[in-house]
Amino acid sequence: MSSSHLNAISDKFKDFNRIDERLYKCPECGAKTMIRVRSDCLLQDGTFVPDLERWQCAECKANFFDSKAMDTIRQARYSKRRTPVSV
Repeated sequence: MSSSHLNAISDKFKDFNRIDERLYKCPECGAKTMIRVRSDCLLQDGTFVPDLERWQCAECKANFFDSKAMDTIRQARYSKRRTPVSV
């Protein structure tokens, strides 16, 4: 990936501490198509997280979460457990 492309991404996401170049290669499929996305996300455990910002492979659609996303996921899971269940 060119340095100008990395600089453009870095400028766009200044609120992230560091852009890790290793993230641009998908650990699942090996494609160099990692992108930053923000959309609703349904996790494998059934937790729904609205408007979650995360890394996603444009090829295989695998999702990867940084610490900010993990904090949001933890909060969503905690809220899910705290919601009373109707009987």
